[in-house]
Amino acid sequence: MRSLYRQGRIQLKIKRFVGGSLESNGYVISTGKGKDCYIIDPGYEPLKFIRYTKDEGLRIKGVILTHHHHDHVGGAAKIADLTDCPIMMSFEDSLLYKGKVDVYLKDGDIIDLDGHKLKIIAAPGHTRGSICIEAPGSNLVFTGDTIFDTDLGRTDLEDGSDSQMAATCINVIDRWPDSYTIYPGHDGSATMKQVRKYNEEFLQCIKDKRTEIKLIALDLDGTTLKKGAVLSETTRDTLERAIKRGVHVVIATGRVFSALPESIFDIEGLEYVITSNGAHITRLKDMKRIYSDYPSETSMEEVRDILTARREYPIEVFTDGAAYIDRRVYEDVKENGSDYMDALYIVRTRTPVADIYEFLTDNKNRIENINIHFSSFEDKAKLKKVLAKVSGITVTSSMPHNLEIGGRTTSKASAIASLCRILNIEEKNVMAVGDSPNDEAMIKAAGVGVAMGNAEEEVKACADFITLSNDEDGVAYAVEKFVFGER
Repeated sequence: MRSLYRQGRIQLKIKRFVGGSLESNGYVISTGKGKDCYIIDPGYEPLKFIRYTKDEGLRIKGVILTHHHHDHVGGAAKIADLTDCPIMMSFEDSLLYKGKVDVYLKDGDIIDLDGHKLKIIAAPGHTRGSICIEAPGSNLVFTGDTIFDTDLGRTDLEDGSDSQMAATCINVIDRWPDSYTIYPGHDGSATMKQVRKYNEEFLQCIKDKRTEIKLIALDLDGTTLKKGAVLSETTRDTLERAIKRGVHVVIATGRVFSALPESIFDIEGLEYVITSNGAHITRLKDMKRIYSDYPSETSMEEVRDILTARREYPIEVFTDGAAYIDRRVYEDVKENGSDYMDALYIVRTRTPVADIYEFLTDNKNRIENINIHFSSFEDKAKLKKVLAKVSGITVTSSMPHNLEIGGRTTSKASAIASLCRILNIEEKNVMAVGDSPNDEAMIKAAGVGVAMGNAEEEVKACADFITLSNDEDGVAYAVEKFVFGER
C-alpha cells in the first residue's frame, strides 16, 4: 500500500509491509524530492525492505524502531548489516533490545528527510520507551503499538504501564487534531476523527481524567499573560465564560500584590488573588486578606545573615503587599538596565530604600517573600545549596535567574488548599496551570495539573496535561478542554 501526503512541494511516500504471525506493520517512508528514506519497524523479512528500496532507487538513512518488541525489530539488524545504516530508538527501550543501537532518540528530536521534518514523540505505556514519529506538515503520525484505530496497545507486558499509557493519551494523543492520520504497528491506518469515534479504550482513558472543575488556579507570567505581560481577549473571554458557569478563577502568582497588572482586574467575576507565592490570599470585592503565611523571625534572621555576606546578589523584600529594593541597585538598573533583571518592571513596581538589609531586619516578622537575582547560574546553584540548610523556609524560583524565599509552609499549593477549605471545594476539582518551578506543587496537588507548552521540562514532567504556550493562549485551550470539553 502506498500513501502520498503533501508538505508544500514535497510528497511523503509511505510503503507498508505486513508480515509475521502477528501481522505487524513495517514502513518505508521517502519523499518525491530526494532519494533518501527511513525504515520504520522492520520486524520480519528484511530483504523485502531492502529490495523495495533498491527498486525505487532509495538510500536508507536509518532504521527507526518505535519500541523493542521482536515483531517490530526482528529485521533491523540484518538491514543495518547489509546497508551500513544506523539503528535508531529510545534509550529506555534499547536496554531491552538485543541488538546494537547507533542513535538514541528522545522526545522532541527532529529527523530531516529531504526537507520533510519528522518529530520524535515520547509515548510510554506499551513499553517504557515507546515513541511515535510525527510528520506535522503531513498531518500523520506513526504510532507503533501505542494506539490503533479501535484500541490501545497492551500494557500488561514486561515494561508496560497503565498510568503511563493514560498520561500519553492525555498529553500526546489527545492533542492530535481530527485531520491527523495514524499509521500503527498493526492493522490499517485511521484518522483521529475515526479514533475519537470508535476507540473506546482511548475515549475511556480521556473520560477518566476528566473531572468537574470547580476552581481554576492560574500562574500569571509565562502562563496567563503573553509576552509583554499582555492578557489576550481570548484568554479573558474564556475565563469569564468559566466564571459565569460557576467556576472560581484564582490568580496564583509569585508577584507581590502591588505589582499585579491592571488587566487581570478587568476579568469580570474574578474573586481571589494569591500573591507572593502563596503568602497571601486577597478577596477582591473588599480587598481583604483572608489568609497569610509568613516565615519565622528566626529563619529571616538566618537568611539575612547569609545574604548580608553576599551583597553582590541584588535582593528584593516583599512585605505588606509591596516590593522593596536597595536604592543603589534601583538607581543602577534605572540608569544602566540589566542583563538578568527586567529593568522596566523593576523601576515600575519596586520601592527603593536606603539599606535593604536594614529594611529586612526591621520587617522580619512579616516578610512575604525574598527575591534574589543572579547574573550567573553557577552562583544561583551555590547559594541554593547554602539556603537549603536553613530550617523553616522554602526556596523556589519563577525565572532562570532568580531564587525566591518563603516560609516553611508557604506555597501556591498551600494557599489553594486553604482557599478550597473556605469554599468547600475538594482539590480533585481543582485545575492548576503554570510554567515554572514555583508552580510545581500546585500542579501536583490539583486534580488536573496543567503545564504550559513553554514550561520548564521539570514542570511538564509533573503535569497531567501539557497545553499550548502562553503566546498561543494555552490557558484558554486548557479551560476549553477540561471545563467545557470542547477540545
